[in-house]
Amino acid sequence: MSRVKASTSKKIKQRVKELTAPTVVPGNTYIFAPAGRQQVERLVLEVTEKTVKYMRPSGPTTCQLTTFQRLYKLHGAGVIEGEAAKA
Repeated sequence: MSRVKASTSKKIKQRVKELTAPTVVPGNTYIFAPAGRQQVERLVLEVTEKTVKYMRPSGPTTCQLTTFQRLYKLHGAGVIEGEAAKA
């Protein structure tokens, strides 16, 4: 396989991953329920192209959008829609 084909394949896989990732909406509360651990809720305050700012008990925190989406895909248990989502 040539380098062009390998890089094209990698770009296609990355784009498919982005398109199938769960959408993160500011104002919504995302519920995570990891196996063997207590359920947690995270209120999303702000979403940019690459980061998510959400509320933890200790205060606002920022993480990579892809990380938040991956964790929700693995451990997500539901979404409580906020006022911003209903408008």
